[in-house]
Amino acid sequence: MATSEERYITDPAQLEDPDLAVKLSDLDLAGNPQYSGESTQYGAQRLRLALLQPLVNPAMFAACRVPEPKTVRIPNHSINDAASHEYLDISALDKAWRKALVKLPPASHVTFDLSLPKPVDDSDPPRKIFWETAMPRTGNYAAISARTVMRLVASIATVTRMRAQGDVHFELIYNETEGVSPAGMGMLAEQLRLLAKAKGTAQTGTVKVARTDADPGSADAAGDEEDPGPEGPQTAPKTQQIDETA
Repeated sequence: MATSEERYITDPAQLEDPDLAVKLSDLDLAGNPQYSGESTQYGAQRLRLALLQPLVNPAMFAACRVPEPKTVRIPNHSINDAASHEYLDISALDKAWRKALVKLPPASHVTFDLSLPKPVDDSDPPRKIFWETAMPRTGNYAAISARTVMRLVASIATVTRMRAQGDVHFELIYNETEGVSPAGMGMLAEQLRLLAKAKGTAQTGTVKVARTDADPGSADAAGDEEDPGPEGPQTAPKTQQIDETA
């Protein structure tokens, strides 16, 4: 069977592109047993979701801001409640991704890319964003809670598993130099393993956990990646496999 092209999606709006919807519908037909004759023409549907990248959009960033500043824990476990620091509430981002994805045919392979947002076309994000566990002591920054991002990933993965008619494969990618909690990522990987295995059914799946220590926009990061096609940027994080479970 032909290997499918991975679609690198950096914004939910890309999933509303009619041309992309047609291509994914074709892949869905190929995965359906009654269309088995077409399986040599199409591969399984593969999506790579840069879940946090939409925060470079000023409108999405504004929708995720919290009016009152929150206290922020910094790496030495002290508290910084400076007004210049704030947590982002990613409920609006969560809703946008789920609303866009539910309109597509069921996916069989989903990669969750949790790299922090990167500037696009030389436009800076409204405010530099950090994981809550890696906030600097001073500066005008915004923080993302790993716990809320984990809920977003688990929500999308659960719906993917429920809609799938066959095996499901998940990948989790994060940049370890950005300060995200390794323990949190380990917990998330375990959730994805349980969902991929679909306990209590005849279906099976796999989970691959990978990390990157390169800037997604750098030459090093682009070295080993395939062209994601016209639906997304021409570069994506270079990954190093950590663990794979069948």
